[in-house]
Amino acid sequence: MGFPKEDNERKTNFDLPFFLNILEKNGFNVNREEIKIDKHVLNGINIEESYLLFNNGVLNILFIYTNEIHKKSIIRAARDFIKKRPFNTLFIFSDRKEALLITFPDGADGEARILHLEDRLYHTDEEVLKSLRYSDDIKEFAVLVKGYLPYEKVREEFFEGYREKFQDLLSLLKRHGLSEKESTAYAQRFLGRLMFLYFLQKKGWLAGNRRFIDTISDYRQLNEVFYNGLNNPDNSMNLPYLNGSLFDREDYITDEFIDKAFEDMTSFFIEARSFFNRYNFTVDESTPSEVEVSIDPYLLGTVFENMLPEHERGNKGTF
Repeated sequence: MGFPKEDNERKTNFDLPFFLNILEKNGFNVNREEIKIDKHVLNGINIEESYLLFNNGVLNILFIYTNEIHKKSIIRAARDFIKKRPFNTLFIFSDRKEALLITFPDGADGEARILHLEDRLYHTDEEVLKSLRYSDDIKEFAVLVKGYLPYEKVREEFFEGYREKFQDLLSLLKRHGLSEKESTAYAQRFLGRLMFLYFLQKKGWLAGNRRFIDTISDYRQLNEVFYNGLNNPDNSMNLPYLNGSLFDREDYITDEFIDKAFEDMTSFFIEARSFFNRYNFTVDESTPSEVEVSIDPYLLGTVFENMLPEHERGNKGTF
């Protein structure tokens, strides 16, 4: 079974015009004042152009064109900048294709909130960009600035949606004859596998296609990917072999079950895919000092833990 390579869907360029449009929509009176930033102030960053887009005594918005978005280097340089010039600043770094937004709501020694935009604009990215709002009321505006790049909201919404999908799948599996134990185990594994695919897809490891999951047509084809692709070192799908138990086929997922549940499971898969497609997945784990507005690998374990009965939590590892 073959899958198409990287699609040719038009990608979003996260450049200066893009952010001027966002800020103006959010109520900002943007200046677009070109400025010079000393290379020692943003040490290690190749600054091609830089602009002060906004400054009202509460917030600076700095837009910087650089030749490469190297996340760790940029975050470190932005933190050093705030240490030298301790003022509320929203940094926007762009290489004209992707962008990195950074803010330090509690100063240079506090957490960095990060939004990494590349390839396309996800639904949750749009919602997060809406948080960059302006108000003429200085006190209200200061509160708004503290809430820029709200990663907690994105993750809470993800957990809630994931839990709803888990419950829907649990009911579906019971209707098709699986026991309570089998239904719970398979619902956990099915959603966990699908979520794991999104991290592999982000790396470009699924047939070289960053929209690979959208090419899977139904439940049978998804099982081919799980059982005969990722679980097979000699697969012909251009998929990596993952030597572990996550993609082992369950004894109770028989051909008879697949035939009987095919239409319902296909419908559920498409609904679950639509849910996951709303979120920006990253392969970089957040740390206490750097929190990205995205879904990171750490959440695989956290999600699994939260799907377990309360008395079992903390006693099991992921999958």
